[in-house]
Amino acid sequence: MGREENKGGAEMGGAVEQGGGGGACRDPLGWLLENGRFGYLIVVDGIWDVSVWDMIKPALISNYHRSGILVTTCKGNFAESFGAVYRVPLLSEDDSKILFYRNTYFGTENGCSSEYRESTRRIINECGRLPLAIITYASLLPNDSPNSPEEWKKVADSIGSGSSELGDTVKDMRKRLSRSCDGLPRHLRTCFLYLFTVREDYVIKRDSLIQRWLSEDLIHGHGGQNLQELGETYFKELLDTGMIQSIEQDNDGKALACRVPGVMIDLILSFGMGGRRLAPV
Repeated sequence: MGREENKGGAEMGGAVEQGGGGGACRDPLGWLLENGRFGYLIVVDGIWDVSVWDMIKPALISNYHRSGILVTTCKGNFAESFGAVYRVPLLSEDDSKILFYRNTYFGTENGCSSEYRESTRRIINECGRLPLAIITYASLLPNDSPNSPEEWKKVADSIGSGSSELGDTVKDMRKRLSRSCDGLPRHLRTCFLYLFTVREDYVIKRDSLIQRWLSEDLIHGHGGQNLQELGETYFKELLDTGMIQSIEQDNDGKALACRVPGVMIDLILSFGMGGRRLAPV
């Protein structure tokens, strides 16, 4: 699967399917796809409901010319139904810096003056390696002059505070990121929203977090399931979304601790400010 926002936000998934469904050709598009002399590649971006895919798929007729369909989605729970799945990883730290500086006055890290470096580091860190967040916050900084270091610090201080004073650009970003949260299965959504209790940039141990979920009755098993193991599954699934991020791993690469990026703390706080419940119903 591939990442939204994560990209935006958090887009999480993409899937590739060879050829399409069947059925009679009922419209010009269907006729062209079925009778065309060449293969086609169709990109369906941002599927949020499997019922939408069920409506689209019958029109995508296979013409036996090695055609393909690329579907992107932030909903990992049904991406597998599309076909082969590719998960786009989060940006690396270096790529995050390149993307941020490219959208600022300085252009590159080497071109950035030392008095701006600390605020830049904080902004990139709190964006959680999410391209949508990095570009959004970089856009708040003028690209025709460096402005004062205090202005950069103001932007850095705002992330994770729940501030609503940074204008429509940030509000739009939060709206797009909120779709990633809304797309989570209910059990994961409640576990994620519980993280409003965690301080910004706080490192939380996996087992400690699972115990807190258990104490709040957020993990429910069936048929004698081991609740600790089920909690570990929830933890891994949230890591896969990019909404929480691994900080510490064991020798096998299994995450032992995580942090919640500042942009995600802002997202959770914005739900509360909008009157949405932060606890399971």
